[in-house]
Amino acid sequence: MKKKQTTDVDREVFVASDGTIVPVAWGSGNVFCDMGYPDADLAKYKSRLAGKIAEAIERRGLTQKQAAATLGVDQPRVSHLVRGQLAGFSSDTLLAFLKKLDYEVTIAIHDRRAAVDEQESIAV
Repeated sequence: MKKKQTTDVDREVFVASDGTIVPVAWGSGNVFCDMGYPDADLAKYKSRLAGKIAEAIERRGLTQKQAAATLGVDQPRVSHLVRGQLAGFSSDTLLAFLKKLDYEVTIAIHDRRAAVDEQESIAV
């Protein structure tokens, strides 16, 4: 890909080195939604939690076996977790793993339709 251009309909495209015009499709900010997942918001939430868990495991230099002992699961479950295979993990389980890794989790709740943002935070 070589350079970015704007077409007459104001859609961005990239021009490949061979001259091929490639249109750019902007995402919604949630790849799961863009891919048509039925529970896209939950999938995004779980993936963010799992990412923090994987980050903590790596930062601490834990092997998957050591992480499994810390989290109270077997090594194959840790392998699934760090590879993003989250079908067998509830959000509650992922929150519990973060607590076992000494993370404090705070959930912020606010009404997007409210004129004034009245946010409430819950420490988990």
